[in-house]
This record gives sequence, C-alpha cells and structure tokens, in this order.
Amino acid sequence: MSKIIVLGTGHAMVTECYNSCVVLENNGRYVLVDTGGGNGILRQLKRAAVDIHDIHDVFITHNHFDHMLGLFWIIRAVAFQIRMGSYEGNLTIYTSNENAKLARDYVLAVYPTMKNIFDSRIFFVDLFHGKKLELIDNSFTVLDLESTLGQHFGFTMDYGDKRLAYTSDVPCHKSLSDQLYGSNWLVHESFCLESQKGLYRPHEIHHSTVKDACLIAADLKVKNLVLFHTEDDNLQNRRELYTAEGSQHFSGNIYVPNDLDVISL
Repeated sequence: MSKIIVLGTGHAMVTECYNSCVVLENNGRYVLVDTGGGNGILRQLKRAAVDIHDIHDVFITHNHFDHMLGLFWIIRAVAFQIRMGSYEGNLTIYTSNENAKLARDYVLAVYPTMKNIFDSRIFFVDLFHGKKLELIDNSFTVLDLESTLGQHFGFTMDYGDKRLAYTSDVPCHKSLSDQLYGSNWLVHESFCLESQKGLYRPHEIHHSTVKDACLIAADLKVKNLVLFHTEDDNLQNRRELYTAEGSQHFSGNIYVPNDLDVISL
C-alpha cells in the first residue's frame, strides 16, 4: 500500500515544525519530495524511520530555501555512505536543469573531491511539463504549476486505479484542472485560516487560505485533501481549526497532518 510520510508541514519561516516535505512510500521504496531548509531533513528522516540508504529518488519542486537547501545535506549524506561502501545503487535527483546546476556548483565549491560522484553515482534528471516517470512502481506525470514566482513543478502519481496530485506550495492553477479533476488525493498548500489573512497576507506572497484551498478541492471534485505549508502559531489547534473552516467549503475528507504523521493512500 502506498503512503505519504509527512516529514514537515510548515512554511519557509516556521520554527516550531519543519518545512513542508514528504516521503512517498510504496512497498519499502521511497521518493523524497523536497527537502526542507537545512540539515533538519536528516533528523526528520531518522524520526520517520526512513534510512538514508533507502533514498534513491528525490523530487525537488523549486529552488526556494525551504524546499531545496536540505538537498545539499542529502547529497552529502549519500556521498559519505558511497565513500564508506555502504550505499547500494545510485541517487537520482529530479529537478530543473537550473536547479541541478545550482546544486552541483555549490557542492563542488565546498567539496571539490565529490566531482567524481556526480554523473557516476549521483544523477540529475531535468523536468518539464508532461514528463513521465516510473518511480516506486507507480506512474508519475510532471506538472508545470505555472507559478508567478518562477518555475515550480508538481506531479500526479497514478497507483492502481487511483491518483494523487501534489501541487507544491502554490495555489492550483486552473490550467491543470483536466489533469487533477477527480483525483483521489490532493496535497495543497494552505498558509493560514481565512480569518487570519489580514495578519499573514498569504495572497501577497502567492499562497492560499484554508478556504481558498478547499474551494479549489471542491471545484476539482477530489475525494481527499491534505493541507500543509502552514503557519506555525496554531500548531496545537491547527488540525481542529483548519478542519472546521475547510469543512464549510469542501465535503470530502480533510487531513491536516502534523510532522511525522503517516497517511495511507
């Protein structure tokens, strides 16, 4: 059975939880989707009982700090295990060519001895809209999310006769309706409650309120909605508050996970 292992649920500037990123798991195989903003990714993987030796596929949606900086620690951790002879197979990182160059240049500037690992054990694969991937025995289709903040990628994952849609940390664009309509699961950002938009001003930074996300989910006729990439001022009551607001606008199932929650698909 496929699962979402939620490593982090917060937006870029959270301090009480980790930045939003997940692991998709299917029969003991993993895809790490984004990496958060630092070496906390290694702690979250450990807490989730996901061994770095089992991470062979990483999907980076875009190059913002809270999604990509943890990648450098993943590369370093894997490279160390390769050097120790304990990492079997290769690491493949799926992202844009621009992000791949950024990652290579930074890593090699700090650790020039890692030059021989790139393109021999650690690989980058360029993403573009409509690209098909076969990962963890499931079919992925890459989506260009048409963000106004630069190139953002998401994806759909088809598993059996079901579909999961992952739209990173930007509101779902109307141009994607055909690909996402009727999905069993939609993972969507939700910066804050509608009543808090004057405080957090999510629309000014191209994010959604709970109400916004739930109206999108209702329009797409999805069955299950996962809300993440949130503020962290209401962690103790976040699930209750977000679910209460969301249920006014979306009749399907609403999941507001905490860090390290596991969602069975």
